[in-house]
Amino acid sequence: MNLIVALLVTALCVTACSVLIVLLLILRGSRFTLPAISASAIWPGKLEDNTAGFSQNLSYNEFLEKHIRRQLSQGMRSCLQKSIAEAVAEIRRQPRLPALDDVEEEVSNESNGLPGIVSTDFSTLRARGCLGILDNTGVTRIDLVEHPDAQLCTWKTMSKAKLIKEHKVKTVVAERLVLLATSACPSPFILGYYGCCQTPRYLRFHMEGFGASLHYVYQRDRLYGSEPHARYYMASVVCALQHLHSLHVVLRCLKPEDCVLTFQGKLQLFDFHFSKIIVNKTWTTCGTPEYFAPEVVSNSGHSFDYDWWMVGIMMYELCAEVSPFAEPNMMNTYSRIKKCQFTFPKSVPTSARNVIRQLLVKNPSKRAPGGAKSLAKHSLFRPVSAPNGSWDCLHKMEPPFTPSFADGPFSNIEKASDEDLAESWGAPTGSEDPPPGRAEWEQFGPVGPCDDFP
Repeated sequence: MNLIVALLVTALCVTACSVLIVLLLILRGSRFTLPAISASAIWPGKLEDNTAGFSQNLSYNEFLEKHIRRQLSQGMRSCLQKSIAEAVAEIRRQPRLPALDDVEEEVSNESNGLPGIVSTDFSTLRARGCLGILDNTGVTRIDLVEHPDAQLCTWKTMSKAKLIKEHKVKTVVAERLVLLATSACPSPFILGYYGCCQTPRYLRFHMEGFGASLHYVYQRDRLYGSEPHARYYMASVVCALQHLHSLHVVLRCLKPEDCVLTFQGKLQLFDFHFSKIIVNKTWTTCGTPEYFAPEVVSNSGHSFDYDWWMVGIMMYELCAEVSPFAEPNMMNTYSRIKKCQFTFPKSVPTSARNVIRQLLVKNPSKRAPGGAKSLAKHSLFRPVSAPNGSWDCLHKMEPPFTPSFADGPFSNIEKASDEDLAESWGAPTGSEDPPPGRAEWEQFGPVGPCDDFP
């Protein structure tokens, strides 16, 4: 009996000591390092819905931005992938991130304040035409604008009022962070980003110009089913995703309409309005419904594997002109996606079918397990890749199509009509009061005086 009592007393003492040690560590602050564990263990459930875990400290998006800003201020662009990886690892390790003032102090010597802010003096610019509205909510429009040096650039304009109405403020903040990362660490397969700005009614992203819309060229020239074209363009998409994933960016918006061709005919991604830097899984249902992966339909959380699923869908569409799960009834589309039921029309080449089968796999962990490197070794991509799985030679190759501009800058781009713009973009500037200021707008720099381009 005495032995049992002694054992119980010993156990209680050990437990009390353990609790005391943990309390002492907590009282010392949040700088101590925890063992590497998954983000879902730190924040059970949906990561983005558990920001209370940070209390008054940085959100993980803000923390990641500090790492990117540090690289920009120090001119260490080549280290950005490593820096973001380190930031993600620290988020996974610590339930509480360093306080805002602690990180801000490290980047307080940056020049020109916020990075990536462009001028709101539009007096020297000339609007050449609108390319259209990106979504059916009328939040975003794309304009082709001529600059003083005769250079054509792309301006992406977002209505502040509609961002608030459609609950997309967090989305545009995440997109800005992704664009900032791609600007600090550029890729030839991603449209260049110059910076952002704001006016009383709009937020704007200033990006490189481009020569053609992939979707428009495919429809005009009837390229569906062409293996050389599908090979080159999908290889470029794979390279773009490989680069984004190295920055911990999940794309989540991929279809022919989201791809453009440079003036030399090289493919680039240009739409990142559903993209974000992720720590682990994310649960937001977004993207093009026909391109949803099974895990998105079932809302079981998704990661980079979602992007590889979309590569399979887009390759199928470039070969067959339709997506593999398309149905008049969207619920039937979702049902087919969850069951991964699809067939191939005769227009899909055999080599492309094999790649699509590797990508359209229900289990995310078995979907293109080797990623871009394993796809490079597939027979479809051998003409545009190296035997060791490298894609280095791709951006040096001659594209299968080079845009011609005999009819002006819109020769290979479908220009939006005034009727479509009036219906989707809404009332002209000046017909309503500007929306009230928000803290999120401050990331876009000072408010410029004029809403419209001349």
